[in-house]
Amino acid sequence: MRKEFVGMKETKSNFLSLSLPIETTIGKIHSVFKTTFNVQLKDQLVHFGSEGMPVSAHGCIISKEEMDAILENGVPGDMVRYKDGRMTFYTRHQIVSVPFSSFKEIDLRIPFEPVSKKGLESRLLYQKLNAFPFWENIGLPVDETVRKNVSALESLSETNEEELEEILAYFVGRGGGLTPSGDDFIVGFTMARKAFEKTDDWDAAVKAALKIRSTTDISKAYYKAAFAGYVSELFCVLVRGLAWENEQEINDLIELVRRYGHTSGTDTLFGFTTGLRSLINEKREN
Repeated sequence: MRKEFVGMKETKSNFLSLSLPIETTIGKIHSVFKTTFNVQLKDQLVHFGSEGMPVSAHGCIISKEEMDAILENGVPGDMVRYKDGRMTFYTRHQIVSVPFSSFKEIDLRIPFEPVSKKGLESRLLYQKLNAFPFWENIGLPVDETVRKNVSALESLSETNEEELEEILAYFVGRGGGLTPSGDDFIVGFTMARKAFEKTDDWDAAVKAALKIRSTTDISKAYYKAAFAGYVSELFCVLVRGLAWENEQEINDLIELVRRYGHTSGTDTLFGFTTGLRSLINEKREN
């Protein structure tokens, strides 16, 4: 597949420039995993990834040395101070200082109109996704309710406000994992819609559902970025992939997204495809 990812050390999402506090802030390490970790600064979760990874919508990539030091010594709850663009980690055995403000910034805004909305149905990426056996691979329970709700979203323009509220409340927080499958699905759907039109009404409906149903802090961070029009680097590439014409590159891209998380990539692809279908159906109606 063509080289698309920045994949370099000390890189950050441009969304963080909009969401990080200006004043000195004391936060904490929120969660630690095998190769990544998250920091909580007030109401903003910041994801830290390792070199070579795609940049998260609300995250950054730090050097291997910094990552190793924090993963080896840091635990959830350890204090983090953000001051003058520098993030300092007070771990059990070591203080690690990361010069956040000097990081290279990458634009993770959802690419707008990567192709003509009129010709969306003929794009090779859409055709590949439309033929993919999602029902056999998603993390959501495959039952009549899910099928009914997905079908309703495919015909979004025909779904009234009350029905949409019920559908979204069903998906929010549904499933296990760091980002439940239902949330991944909604973020994928949101991404598809935002790539072609304004989504104020849709965003408001999802926000209303988030007040009804709870979900994980990590999902909330992805929602927050998506509402502002930002997604992870991998999904920016996916949207741009609608303009690609090389079949092998598209197949590689789909497989790369599918490998993201346990079923997160597939669930996001399912939402993205459903969102594209809703746009195509609206075009047919007009």
